[in-house]
Amino acid sequence: MHDGAPCHKGRSVTQFLAVHEIEILLWPWGMLESEMKKKTITNKQNLIDELISVWARNDKIRNDCMELVHSMPALLWHLTKSRLIYQIQH
Repeated sequence: MHDGAPCHKGRSVTQFLAVHEIEILLWPWGMLESEMKKKTITNKQNLIDELISVWARNDKIRNDCMELVHSMPALLWHLTKSRLIYQIQH
């Protein structure tokens, strides 16, 4: 899985992910960014207010972000375990 960053969208990376059936996640901040692009931001305080507004009224963004945050400890545990197994085998 990856976050959709431009460096992860190159042809070789895309092919590798497809061959190994690695899931590409839809990250909640992409949805947040999409909502924010609809706004006219004029200053820092306006940005903060709009972010809070979008967060407060969009249950999907808020819930997806919270789910992602709460999943991080398990994800990190699995990554650490995988790395240790790889190091032992090689």
